[in-house]
Amino acid sequence: MHNNRIFFLFMTTALCSARVARALSSSSSIASFTSCATPRFDTFSEKLVGTWKWQDSTGTDREEAVGEVMRSCGGAVQGIREIPSLLATETGTAINTEEGFYANRANDGFRYFEDGSYTCGPVNDGLEDSLWISSLTIGKSRLILAAKNPQNLEDTTICQVVTKKSDPTPTPEPKVLHHVPENIVWEHILRCRMPSVSQPWMAQRLKWEQVLQTPATLVDDTNIGRVDKGWVSTTSANGPAFNGIFETMGDDSSIVLSAGGICSNTGIVKSIARQYVHENGSTKLKGVAWLKGTVLAENKGTQ
Repeated sequence: MHNNRIFFLFMTTALCSARVARALSSSSSIASFTSCATPRFDTFSEKLVGTWKWQDSTGTDREEAVGEVMRSCGGAVQGIREIPSLLATETGTAINTEEGFYANRANDGFRYFEDGSYTCGPVNDGLEDSLWISSLTIGKSRLILAAKNPQNLEDTTICQVVTKKSDPTPTPEPKVLHHVPENIVWEHILRCRMPSVSQPWMAQRLKWEQVLQTPATLVDDTNIGRVDKGWVSTTSANGPAFNGIFETMGDDSSIVLSAGGICSNTGIVKSIARQYVHENGSTKLKGVAWLKGTVLAENKGTQ
């Protein structure tokens, strides 16, 4: 078994959405994607930057901030720096304890979204050795998942709920689901890819597309909770979990690394998925998708 550490952190940020959409299963199809604008970094940063607090494994209350990183010459924001001690504690020497995890907005492997969510990981090869991080803003919570070698998910470590400074310090641990839940209902799917499958991944040339489904039901948004379930999964791009979301060809052997979280009180779900394709002895990033929706009532707690 590889030395793989996976952890979940939850942070409060915004109210849960009340709208949900159609179910995604092996027999369903996704409506046609249409072109859309690239997510704005300033909107993303506004949702993410700030002070967060949590209770560590010793029961000690702690707080630290996610910060903006400016250009050395001044002016524009260059990227964000995640809470240093949380990531450093769980990933060993992968992250400097003092400096923390820094995500440059120009990094080809770093993709951000306007709800404050992001994903960062390798573009070419290195899946076994690279640090893979995803952060999902879900309702009043933010779920961070970090993995060293995400293709081996057997060794898992659950961390605690983390909240905005103005909210109570949480204590319960989240529940881990060992696969993508069935009967997920998606309201909004946003994806990026290169204009041609033959082109190497380059952030500045990505093509952004989205699907907005017609709502099928409503969730009572007065019953606002926090994210208390999450998953990590490695699956086939042609499998039922992500059927129709990523482009595949014939006997496509691409894999999808996904992170997701659920707010049990509302059933609200979000996920970020990365598609990797094996070509000529190497592994290449081919697509990233952000998904928002709900889990049908009978499956909200299913493992």
